[in-house]
Amino acid sequence: MAWAHSVSYNLVDWIHLDIALNPTDPDIDINGCWSGSTTHLPNDKLAILYTGRDSKKHQVQNLATPKNPSDPFLREWAKSPLNPIISPSPDFDPKEFRDPTTAWLGPDKIWRIVIGAKMGNGKWAGLLFKSSDFENWTRSTKSPFSKLFENNDLILECPDFFPVGINGSDGDNNYMNNNDQYNYEKMKKKYALKSFPRTIVLSESGKQLIQWPIEEIEKLRSDEKVSLQNKELHSDSIFEISGITASQVDIEVSFEIEVSELEEAEPMNPSWINPQLLCNEKNSSVKGIFGPFGLKVLASNDLSEQTSIFFHILKTNETEKKFKILMCSDQSRSSLRDGIDHSIVESFGGEGRSVITARVYPKLAINKGSHLYAFNNGTKSVKISNLNAWSMKNAQFESRIGQENF
Repeated sequence: MAWAHSVSYNLVDWIHLDIALNPTDPDIDINGCWSGSTTHLPNDKLAILYTGRDSKKHQVQNLATPKNPSDPFLREWAKSPLNPIISPSPDFDPKEFRDPTTAWLGPDKIWRIVIGAKMGNGKWAGLLFKSSDFENWTRSTKSPFSKLFENNDLILECPDFFPVGINGSDGDNNYMNNNDQYNYEKMKKKYALKSFPRTIVLSESGKQLIQWPIEEIEKLRSDEKVSLQNKELHSDSIFEISGITASQVDIEVSFEIEVSELEEAEPMNPSWINPQLLCNEKNSSVKGIFGPFGLKVLASNDLSEQTSIFFHILKTNETEKKFKILMCSDQSRSSLRDGIDHSIVESFGGEGRSVITARVYPKLAINKGSHLYAFNNGTKSVKISNLNAWSMKNAQFESRIGQENF
């Protein structure tokens, strides 16, 4: 395994360059240059932290820096003579210690990273490491991430660790890498995806992350567009949104409900504390009062295959008239914004307060066999106040492998 290298001016279109890191050294990475991160250091310098698999198949953490910092594409990288800069400790599995995050420089001028490790009890933990010079690292005795996985069997791989700005200021542009172990016991494979690059900021309340596709994504919108306003969705209704390429589409839709009717919303049981379990119980076919309503995407013509992104509105407090909006993605049959790209559905609800990325595996709803529908399975009507949908063009990829000048 090696580090491929691509550059982009907009995080949408990419130029492929020569390999940046190849496995070369028995002591640090001869069995693979695995995942890691790049950090922007002071004085406009960059550094790579990556996991190497050595001749013993132990996983160690290594440092690399650009050979020629003046090269705008940073095509060549030099491995530090200090490698490995972080080695396994006796209290965790040396073969399960990987994926250093981007480093975070705190107000105390100390760098911090998180690395996933399988501890002696068989559970995974996020271990915090600190450094003042980016070369000599020590493990913190107080890691806020060390117990996140002690009550489950999940694996911690490719964690993210970075500061975010308050809504509207100094956010972070980030790629999401999602390992979807779809039908893992039968398939014995892992499926990964690269989602839309997105901005990530902290809400003004400081209690929630806000995620939204970067504005450059909109350059992929084609002239093939469909718009709807004030479309009533009665109970048990469904209609097709045609005129666009349903297998590769960007949709922005707003739903409207009469405030005076919300009194009739279904009460929320106080025991409903896990949104994912609640979405499974109240899937797109379970009739409620206000909901489920939303979109059916990557759907076959006969709806035998579909993925639903939908809402339920639930009343949380009878006296104070408070409500919760539950946003779900129902893949049981393989303001909202949906980005759909053949087998990936990315949904951003409530201006980015609720975000769902789903990998689906259509067999019928492929290319021209894919359809897009709006639906309402609730007993109360809802209105589509505004809907815009664009067929999306393909991102551009160009290979400059082996070319020194361009």
